[in-house]
Amino acid sequence: MFILLDAQSIPFPQAHFDLVIANFMLYHVPDRARALAEIYRVLKPGGRLYAATNGKNHMREIDDLIRSVEPRADLPNPAEKFGLENGREQLSDYFQTVTLNRFEDSLRVIEIEPLINYILSLQSSAEIQSRTEQMARLIREEIETRGAYFIRKEVGMFTGAKPT
Repeated sequence: MFILLDAQSIPFPQAHFDLVIANFMLYHVPDRARALAEIYRVLKPGGRLYAATNGKNHMREIDDLIRSVEPRADLPNPAEKFGLENGREQLSDYFQTVTLNRFEDSLRVIEIEPLINYILSLQSSAEIQSRTEQMARLIREEIETRGAYFIRKEVGMFTGAKPT
């Protein structure tokens, strides 16, 4: 069963689920401690939480590109709230056993327009929109020099196990 709900107030009884999946979302939850307590509550003994998240350097090249054309751009990093670097500590408050599996990945971009559109979907400020030509020129130069615009991804998944 898959359900969209508020992780801070899960409408199910205690020890109801074998597993809970928190897929790239815990950094959006205003009260993570409350959400983690709720997740723990609804897991059966021996149940598991699978929580995918990003690292602080995830797709850093995009932030660097934006800052190269707009140094004052506000680029919040969700991994500061819950990421590969601090997720284990947060989960360890609830789960005795927490493991992290990292997934090595990257993007090899060879078309400028889709990358610009992606950036604008994340950062739609007028300052950034007015600098798309500058960004496109920098991306084009990188593609011409290196054959592609490379973006490193930094992702992984924590597993928290509830004792049996």
